[in-house]
Amino acid sequence: MQEQLTLLPGLLRDLQQAIDEDGNVTDEASPELHGIRRRMQAMERDIRERMEATPVVIRRSTSASPSSRFVMTGT
Repeated sequence: MQEQLTLLPGLLRDLQQAIDEDGNVTDEASPELHGIRRRMQAMERDIRERMEATPVVIRRSTSASPSSRFVMTGT
């Protein structure tokens, strides 16, 4: 296939930049995708920081139900 694409070197270059060796779409595939992935990383970082900053207490419940023996509560 690469031999057939040598007639279109610009297209081949763009495809090689947009798709990595494992077949995954790279951030360079489009400016929009790059921005979306950066925003997702920022959101994940924010969520992780909030979770780490929120103390959680696990205590034994007095409920008889086995599915609700432990209760997690924020303090």
